[in-house]
Amino acid sequence: MSGRVRIVMMMITRRYLQLIPLLFSFLLLSSAAYALAVVTRGPNPASTPAGASSGYSVSQIHYTLSTTNPSMIAEVAFTVVPDTAGARIVTVRAKLTSAGTGYLPCTNIGGAQRWACPGGGVAVAAADQLTLDVGLWPSEPPYRLLMPIIRN
Repeated sequence: MSGRVRIVMMMITRRYLQLIPLLFSFLLLSSAAYALAVVTRGPNPASTPAGASSGYSVSQIHYTLSTTNPSMIAEVAFTVVPDTAGARIVTVRAKLTSAGTGYLPCTNIGGAQRWACPGGGVAVAAADQLTLDVGLWPSEPPYRLLMPIIRN
């Protein structure tokens, strides 16, 4: 092997060695970002089959028709009770059609368990399901902050 080829090989090897920390950092950061996305995403309401245990019970469902056009749904109201003691509901979204992809934001009306969602221009004839996306606040946070005690 000539001296010139050997120098070129050493330069190529050195460049690859310089890339290893960069690639390792990229792998570590992308894994952390993926893990964070999985943790914060929550369950997909479309993947929960009808009648499946979902962590809450829904009752007292009432549909209100539009006064100007009675063939349209103006609002749907319902009561949602978490199955877990001490958990409270913080967000609710509803979808009234199986063909639709968007969820309607709901507001809390009277107490922590009663919710109402606007009809979103859905016709009574098109409303073929009520799918809820409920965000529960756990009774105990899933994290703990440990602080060191410093004494003089």
